[in-house]
Formats: sequence, C-alpha cells, structure tokens
Amino acid sequence: MNEQDKKPYEVSFLVRNEDGVASIIKHLTLSGAEILNEGELKEIELAYPIEKDKIAYFGFLHCNIPQESMDGIHNGLKLDSNVIRMLIISAPTNKEKQDKFMRAKNVARTSRITGDREFTQRPKKDTVISNDLLEEKLEEILK
Repeated sequence: MNEQDKKPYEVSFLVRNEDGVASIIKHLTLSGAEILNEGELKEIELAYPIEKDKIAYFGFLHCNIPQESMDGIHNGLKLDSNVIRMLIISAPTNKEKQDKFMRAKNVARTSRITGDREFTQRPKKDTVISNDLLEEKLEEILK
C-alpha cells in the first residue's frame, strides 16, 4: 500500500475506560492506518447517561488512513464494546486552515440595499488611539 493512497484524518472518541484507546489503535493499525499524533486522554462527566455510563474518557488521534479501509474501521469501532461514541473527519489541509484564519480575521458586512458583501478589518482591541487620530477620523467621516 502506497503512502500516497493514505489521507489525513482525525479520529475523536469517547471510551468507557483508559484501555479503550488501545482497542482503537489496534483497529486502526490492523487496517493499515499510520498514527501520527495521539491527544491526551481526559476523563469527562457526560451531560446525560449513554448506555448507563455517566463518565467517559475523551481522546483523539491524528492518522493517515487508506481510503478503502474507512468502512472497515468505522464498522469495527462501532461494534467495539469499549467505544461509546466516535467520529472520523478528514483533517483540514493547510489551505483550509489559512482560509478559516482569514475568515475569522475579517468581518463580513452585507449591504441591506444591494446585498453585496464587504469585508473590513476588525479593529484590534489592544490598540490605543490618541485623541488627535480620533478627531482626524471624525473630520474625515463628516466630510
């Protein structure tokens, strides 16, 4: 199997006990996945009981998974008794991360008349503006 056939994914999960992570890693590696990063496992109190469990362990893994193994991994984890919930999503590429950053940095304003969207920079919160600059800005607006 080529490394080029594998795509980056993030596997997030809730497991009953700390040994559940080993079970998930076993399913992934048997299916040809390459584990890149393992997030810290955290014990959490569930908002509501899931299958009579009130406490679970939340964790995530970043890995490269072959496309053809996705159904097998999903079904195997679904049938595993240690896994309460799981979610597999494709990891964002660098371009997607950059686009998300740019959207967060800019504020969209929609004109009520034309419906056109105009992006403006958000003012920086830590910036201190002098009275002179404020007066200049007011004069510019009033012209």
